[in-house]
Amino acid sequence: MALARSVDEAVRKLATLDEPALSLALALQEAVEALHHEALQRIVSRLASDQRGQVLLAELLRDPAVSTVLVLQGLVQVGEPGARDVEIVEGAGSQALPADPSAAVITIDLPEPPR
Repeated sequence: MALARSVDEAVRKLATLDEPALSLALALQEAVEALHHEALQRIVSRLASDQRGQVLLAELLRDPAVSTVLVLQGLVQVGEPGARDVEIVEGAGSQALPADPSAAVITIDLPEPPR
């Protein structure tokens, strides 16, 4: 995936920064990731709460870029390759996901992809 390679390259370049620049870059990265996490959590939560949304979410999770980002964000747990279930890690309403690993998990049985 070209986008993943570009992220890896940017991370390698971070190692060349001096300490003040590196601290600023890492603080910016953390802030952007926190914003993305909150927005994606709200999207997944809303989709998972409705049967039509679950179908759309299932379709989206078949896209490798979408599933990779949601897994990396800790928002979904995808089963074995070829499995038809996806666990949606669910926070409370539109609030951020709890750090507690005992957070509720919703399992969605993925419909078969259209032929």
